[in-house]
Amino acid sequence: MCHLREREDLEAKLLVQTHKFLIRLLLSFTQDITHCTTTFLSRHLFRVIIIHSNAAKLWSNTATFGEG
Repeated sequence: MCHLREREDLEAKLLVQTHKFLIRLLLSFTQDITHCTTTFLSRHLFRVIIIHSNAAKLWSNTATFGEG
């Protein structure tokens, strides 16, 4: 009986360790995805701001040139 009990304890410990490992792996994956998404979105937003800023300058210069 003791041998069976020890085996069940080891299996339970192994199961807990496996769950901990899987949770850490999932968290790491989630953090990587979040970082990549944030980086992509911030770069995209920066490009959009630059494009709109340049377009506004161009439009402003064109409007000024047309008036003069």
